Amino acid sequence: MSRRKEQSAPAHLLEHPRFELLPIKGITDQALLLPKDAKITITCSQDIGLGATLRASKRLAHRGFLVVPHIPARLVSNDPDESNPDIRTILRDLKNADIREIFVPGGDVEEPLGEFHSSLELLYMIMALGYSFDEIGVASYPDGHPLIDDDILLEALKAKQAFATYMVTQICFDPKVIVRWLENMRAEGVTLPAYIGILGILPRRKILDIGIRIGVLPDPSSHPWEFMKQIIRFWKILIDPKGLHPDKIIKGLAPYLCDEGYNILGFHIYTFNRVEPTENWRKELVSSKIKNPKKGEGYGKR
Repeated sequence: MSRRKEQSAPAHLLEHPRFELLPIKGITDQALLLPKDAKITITCSQDIGLGATLRASKRLAHRGFLVVPHIPARLVSNDPDESNPDIRTILRDLKNADIREIFVPGGDVEEPLGEFHSSLELLYMIMALGYSFDEIGVASYPDGHPLIDDDILLEALKAKQAFATYMVTQICFDPKVIVRWLENMRAEGVTLPAYIGILGILPRRKILDIGIRIGVLPDPSSHPWEFMKQIIRFWKILIDPKGLHPDKIIKGLAPYLCDEGYNILGFHIYTFNRVEPTENWRKELVSSKIKNPKKGEGYGKR
């Protein structure tokens, strides 16, 4: 790749990223701070419930946004109610709202609410029920998953290629880890295009809590030894002033963004509904076209 392409690739891919929002109070106001053509993915958790994700998705779709609801397999209920609908209700609502893209993770809860223990099982059911979508995304884990072996994650990702059109990486704060993981995935036959997950602009004091919530760090009460092992590595990043900033990931990945072998589609920004500072950063970066880093900083070597 030419030096000019390497420098312009991050800004180009950030012109139209994906923005992840939480379906909580104020989500519409946060969405209105984004570009009109923004693609907004709406996450889900056990505390919030799938019902909130669907309601927010339909509301933003009605306003003209390109919406991608998260449908975690283990949060799809067999005993549906307003907070936890079943799969037939979910698919019917999405069709009626003309929502043509979904993201299907497994869902980080120990006991599923219904019959689906994995995203692969849910994807099979969606196909069996006769529903199709223009795009389907699945989760991927450069840093591994605290509760699932890497070999199992790899085999599941291979199987999901029959249904999915892209994968989104969980947050990883080390670009070298992301690059090695992508190289391994491609060598193992995983060809899905990748959106690289990056954290938005958040206060440092919230990062540790987020690490636990999203699975980068295991819950210390349930997995104390695994937590201690991971926290040592995470702490090295936490104390580095630049370690948590998305610029570190973006600059570290710059040499690989236009390399077809890595097949990186763009960036998926985990905003945690702090849209204004994140969007200000993104617009400034895009307008600057990524200034040349100082010698010895920023871009990694091939």
